[in-house]
Amino acid sequence: MAAHPTAPPQLLATLSGHTDRVWCVSWSPDGTTLASCGADKTIRLWTRDTAPNTWTCKVILEDAHERTVRRVAWFPDGTKLAAASFDGTVSVWRRTASTWEVGAVLEGHENEVKCVDVDQAGVFLATCGRDKTVWIWELMDVGSGGGDAMDTDAGADEGLQPLEFECADLKRGHGGDVKSVVWHPCQPFFVSTSYDDSIRVWAHDPARDEWRCAQELADTASGGSAGHKGTVWNAAFEPMPARRDANAECRLATCSDDRGVIVWSATAAPGATADDPPQFHVQQSLADVHERSVLSIDWSRTGVFATGGSDDAICVYREAGLNHPFERVARVEHAHEGDVNCVTFCPAVGEDGSALMATAGDDKMVRLWTI
Repeated sequence: MAAHPTAPPQLLATLSGHTDRVWCVSWSPDGTTLASCGADKTIRLWTRDTAPNTWTCKVILEDAHERTVRRVAWFPDGTKLAAASFDGTVSVWRRTASTWEVGAVLEGHENEVKCVDVDQAGVFLATCGRDKTVWIWELMDVGSGGGDAMDTDAGADEGLQPLEFECADLKRGHGGDVKSVVWHPCQPFFVSTSYDDSIRVWAHDPARDEWRCAQELADTASGGSAGHKGTVWNAAFEPMPARRDANAECRLATCSDDRGVIVWSATAAPGATADDPPQFHVQQSLADVHERSVLSIDWSRTGVFATGGSDDAICVYREAGLNHPFERVARVEHAHEGDVNCVTFCPAVGEDGSALMATAGDDKMVRLWTI
């Protein structure tokens, strides 16, 4: 059975303003604001204008980092934004009545921080970096004091208490750079991806009050019959509302230097407790979907997912139906004039069922597409 026909993504707008490569784009939870960051050490916040398909940079967040800002991630309340930098720190910005300010700076990584993500409750941050580590940070009550919290007095001018974070755990398990960390959208666990070709699933162990590696997804871990055969750059969980089957399994898609994508499916392991994450297995491997490394992946609430690669292209994938495999149904050549570093879908779906996607490239541009 063939996949439903899908028109290629249609370019809606090109947003210029960054003065160096753009590494990441991230939508606010309500889909009204797009954050972008890059090698120019700034974060830009874009909002839609009244004119059709027109977006304007309303705010530039700068002077918080000395090197590239590699990743940005929103808190679920939409009032805070975390940024990971090659200067080894993570800044947490918050919106005040009149502007945005740095509410905290997290220090601990030995060198470049590659990614940051925030859990569904807005309490835990996961960060990862070139030092092969994964850190889990906990947001404490504002102004609670005590502990070894990382904070800043950035809010003093407006009488705001600093945001306080404590390092809840530090994990060493990967054998190379850790490229990304991604929280599950509804459950309290996350995955990390690495230069060592593996994905690790991390969950909290309440009995020991620490985070543990619950599963390793790797070619070597599965007897050489599954897993990626190159750096795993990125991962994306399927948004739960996208599934057409109420009893559907949890699914994860990952992308790699091996030019492929793997869709992982998971169910509860026998005897699992409420604190145990599901166990993942390969549902489908899609080989050679790009001509070079696949750098980014994201899953839309409409059921499709997309990838961006170092071949300057973006690709779109769809299932023909339940229990049918994914197929690549669209490809856009020269989506950017250089690597496509990030693809991300807006959480708000159009009235016509369309999905809005943002991409970031080495060409210093942010582009908006509809699918």
